[in-house]
Amino acid sequence: MPPLKVEDAEHAPLAAPTPRPRADRAAAICLTVATLLVLADVIGGLPVAALAAVPVLCVYFALCWPRLMVNAKVLFGICLAVATWAWIADRAWEIYSGAASRTAYLPALIAMLSLLRAAASASQSIAIAGRHLVNQPPSRRYVALSFGGNAFGVLFNIGGLALLIDMTKRANTLEAAGGDARIVHWRERRMTSAVLRGFAAVIFWSPLGISLNLLLTLLPDVRWADILPIGLACAVGFIALGWLFDQLQRPPAPRPTTRPREPGGWRALAIVVGHVVLLAAITWAAELATGRPFQTVLLVIVPVYSVLWAIGSHLAQKHPAPVTASASVIRREGIARYPDYANELAVFAASGFLGVSMVALVPREATQAVLATLALPPGVFASLLSLIVVGLAFLGLDPLVTSAILAGAAANIHIPGLPSEAILFAIATGWACTVLTSPMNTSLVMTASMIGRSSFEVGVRWNGAFAATVMIIMTALLVGLLPG
Repeated sequence: MPPLKVEDAEHAPLAAPTPRPRADRAAAICLTVATLLVLADVIGGLPVAALAAVPVLCVYFALCWPRLMVNAKVLFGICLAVATWAWIADRAWEIYSGAASRTAYLPALIAMLSLLRAAASASQSIAIAGRHLVNQPPSRRYVALSFGGNAFGVLFNIGGLALLIDMTKRANTLEAAGGDARIVHWRERRMTSAVLRGFAAVIFWSPLGISLNLLLTLLPDVRWADILPIGLACAVGFIALGWLFDQLQRPPAPRPTTRPREPGGWRALAIVVGHVVLLAAITWAAELATGRPFQTVLLVIVPVYSVLWAIGSHLAQKHPAPVTASASVIRREGIARYPDYANELAVFAASGFLGVSMVALVPREATQAVLATLALPPGVFASLLSLIVVGLAFLGLDPLVTSAILAGAAANIHIPGLPSEAILFAIATGWACTVLTSPMNTSLVMTASMIGRSSFEVGVRWNGAFAATVMIIMTALLVGLLPG
């Protein structure tokens, strides 16, 4: 998802953008149609709608083809190879009909979440809250930015990460460090790591996170409400361990400097946290009231909430036409930007397809026999899932694809003593660590580029020891709690 710009959050209404090319407008229409078809599938119970959504998505990707990076095109090539395999095995229709809903769901969710980002562009509280976090005194700054990275990541995905990283870069000047370049470097490392670790912790619990939603769809016997307490505990523990590393690694305290105060900062931060809590609570309540799966309810609640948020922001600013202005913001900053998400959507669509098709094509009995031969304790097996996610990420394979295949395969076979919840958190832990360390991870590459560092330095040198410790702790817990 394109970064949420500071200017977007500070000014409403925004200046009129440059008209988009005709292909972009057509692509935006295609993604809108595909999203509506997904809604018809998950809400109306019309599987044929999901089948129709996939070719519409293919048209979207064809229109956005010049935007796609090499890895996205490679993934499509792999999908074509798997589809050919299914055709040769005379299972093409079975695979296609079974994978259609999963293939189209995540792109539809991203389309809906982009409307949330559009609504945020009309709110002045976002930028104020970000500046407030950055301007905290050194004793509180790491914790503030970690939890800030988590809250902003929940609402805005990678756009929230970009917003906070941009703000830390602006605040970390030589003048603010009293002319000491060493302090500038340390603050850059400290603040960047804090935001990244908070952002990575979103994977463990966020109801709006793509990662957790993917795992929940592939592990249907796990409900978000059931894993929420453990997920929050994992996120807090993840951030707390990061704080401990920060305390152990920090140099002697530099001379104090005066930090500017952000008027209304605490109130703005409370508003951001309130949006996270309120949106999750409404979705949870709707799930209980309707009996629909959480992921289905989310597709409906998010766009409605986004529109109401935008209207509320314009009412607070005493805009003369709040409804019209809100519709314009949703269209201009949300729907019109659908082509900008082509690379992310390519990975999401490919992972949904591969997660279902690969599991269906690989014989279940053969997989079960191999596992029986290995006779691995359940805790060790779960730990291996996490290590595979990290290892393949360093080889360039997106953790979204790896996690989809592993979660789908684990859900399709029976491993005595290994609950689905353990599979979910093992994969989530590996995924979180790749966000922090893999030099090829999108979030890490973007962060390193914004601060002018190499992704290897930010990932391996700054966060490698922390991520390795997380993996060791996770392995010890899994092996200890699931001895077999």
